[in-house]
Amino acid sequence: MRTWALSVATALLICGSAWAGYMVGTDVESKRNEEQAGRVIAENEALRSKLQNQAPAAEASPPANSAQQPAEAAEQNAKEPAFIDHDAILDAFRRTDDKGGSFEITEKDKQEMMAEPRSRDYKWVLRTFVEKKLGKKLNTFQTTSRTVNPRILLATTTDGTAYEIEMKKWPAYDQIWTVERFNGMSPGDVGSVAPLYQAVKKEEVPKNVQDWLEPLLASPEWKTEYLRDGKKTYVLIKTSSSPTDSVEVEDVSLWIEEVTVKYQTYDYANSEDRSFVNDYALLEIPYEAKDGVQFTKTLSIVR
Repeated sequence: MRTWALSVATALLICGSAWAGYMVGTDVESKRNEEQAGRVIAENEALRSKLQNQAPAAEASPPANSAQQPAEAAEQNAKEPAFIDHDAILDAFRRTDDKGGSFEITEKDKQEMMAEPRSRDYKWVLRTFVEKKLGKKLNTFQTTSRTVNPRILLATTTDGTAYEIEMKKWPAYDQIWTVERFNGMSPGDVGSVAPLYQAVKKEEVPKNVQDWLEPLLASPEWKTEYLRDGKKTYVLIKTSSSPTDSVEVEDVSLWIEEVTVKYQTYDYANSEDRSFVNDYALLEIPYEAKDGVQFTKTLSIVR
């Protein structure tokens, strides 16, 4: 009996010790888990706080080199001119009777330019003229004349201004180039230049002009004639009596008070389509050509 009781007591003691040990271990593990969880939570909070503090700075701080981008873009946009319609500018220069300013190149000027080797390069002379004389920066340029000496160029600057510049090469002065004349025009001025002429028909002109036209149109020969009527000039280019002869106006230009008309002739004898035939070209020019009209045939084609 005593042995059984002692065994039970020993077993209870062992179980109690085991339970106490379990409870102590569980409490220690629980505290360890709580501490670890606390550290994780604290680390997460610190990381979240760090990210939150960094987010505004990241938004405010642009990528590398981008801090200067707005200023640089503004500066670049200020330097870059708006789109320029070169064909419209050229046409406006042809239509205006204001040919700009000219220069007198003195002997001293030529001698000084001869001492500068780059004066033999018309591009360098052009750029130097734009920068030093006009106080601007050259953007583009192109030759618009059919001759290279004198050479007429259309130049544009970075502020959007266009210039018609005439240059001359001096063979007797070691092939130097000089600027002889220039004329400026902004893109806004292009639309304000009135058309130099308009093509009209006999029925659309005044009675006195019609009276002038009748005998000319009845002639079997080619005719190039003009009539000054007050502040206007009427220009006629008439073909022969051949039903296949045709005429086309190529260009009209005004120099001071003289009008130049360039035209092309066609013979459609070999063509079955005669719808392109123009028996005559009649132009109404809103200028009084006091110095007359010059006619130049630039092309003659048989089709």
